[in-house]
Amino acid sequence: AIVVAFILLRAGLNIEASIFKTRGGLISRMAFIPGLSEMLVASSFAFFLFKLPWFWSFLFGCSVAPLSPLAIIYSLVKLRESGYGEDKGISSVLLMMYALDNITLVTLFGVFFTITFDVKIADKKTIGIIFMQTFFAICGSIGVGFVMGVFITFFPHRYDPYCGVWRTVLLTCSGFGTVLLTHILKIDGAGYLCTIVMAFTASVGWKALGTPNYSNPVNMVFAMVWHVLQPTALGLIGAEVNIFELENHTVKAALLVIPFCMMQTRFVMAFLTTSMAGFNLKERLFMSLLALTKGTPQAALAPMAMDLAHGRNQAHFAKHLLHVCVLEVLVTLPLGPLIATFTGPLLLTKHEVNRGSDETYLPQHESWDEEPPPIGRPRYRSVVSRINTDNEFMLYTGRRHTDSFV
Repeated sequence: AIVVAFILLRAGLNIEASIFKTRGGLISRMAFIPGLSEMLVASSFAFFLFKLPWFWSFLFGCSVAPLSPLAIIYSLVKLRESGYGEDKGISSVLLMMYALDNITLVTLFGVFFTITFDVKIADKKTIGIIFMQTFFAICGSIGVGFVMGVFITFFPHRYDPYCGVWRTVLLTCSGFGTVLLTHILKIDGAGYLCTIVMAFTASVGWKALGTPNYSNPVNMVFAMVWHVLQPTALGLIGAEVNIFELENHTVKAALLVIPFCMMQTRFVMAFLTTSMAGFNLKERLFMSLLALTKGTPQAALAPMAMDLAHGRNQAHFAKHLLHVCVLEVLVTLPLGPLIATFTGPLLLTKHEVNRGSDETYLPQHESWDEEPPPIGRPRYRSVVSRINTDNEFMLYTGRRHTDSFV
């Protein structure tokens, strides 16, 4: 849970708010259409090939379809820092797509997980209530995440000498607490969404107050900690993979389904959703290839179904799900970093990042000739000093200073 919370927090901090104005429709299409299409195809194959019941088939589809932000976020952030594709915001689009795809399919997994293993569910009304509860949980998590992000934006005050430390501590503790609490309440998807909305809101607020991403101490701390957490998280995923439990007929079926059905479906749908969005063929190919990376959700969701299936005489259903997830982790987990590292510089255009032109570095009423305010105290301490400053400015320049109170 700690690793998942950290991934979501770093992803939220690296999302550009301006991308929603120009790429909002593209993000929605890439987040929902390829993932849901792959989920339906995988569910159909589970029903016809593995002879699973329909609810188990949908549980199967929701387990194998989610993307893995853990496997790709570091590579995307490095491409973004190097300027590859930043003229069109490709890294921000992919980060948001990964987050929304993961949240959507994990939330659907929770719904079908409840329907499959809750013996009290016997009619359509109860199933409808579960879907309504899930919808309200998602809406509530967005609202709570927004409120928490606004709070962290203004508290502590931006001129506090330990502002960076307190922001890091508050954001980290809030993210970890949210993910753990929602995990206890069995609404993990809502916790993921709340965490990423909180980090995104705080990042936008800090930029509006004059702290751009490239000089934000919170981003720097998260980048350093990630070098320790990344190998740890990938090692935990590897510990969940047991290749000695695989069965021959399951392996053959999975090797047929994974590359030729599920991956092909997601690649084709991702390529189609990027059409007429202002990208050239190379950029569309890069974005579609990066939509194939799995790993973290499969290693976490499959054991959950296996544990409950043992106590309900449904272990033979869960074995198919677990074996396919294990093979999918082995096949697709290395794809994302390899594709981003080797094909990113080849397929994407490098855009020189001019950090000095960041409009959020200085408030709009300040000029570049002025000396920035000292760290730890406000520019003007009182109304009297403000009046004296205005008089001196008018004496030497012949015009009144137009600064407003900050």
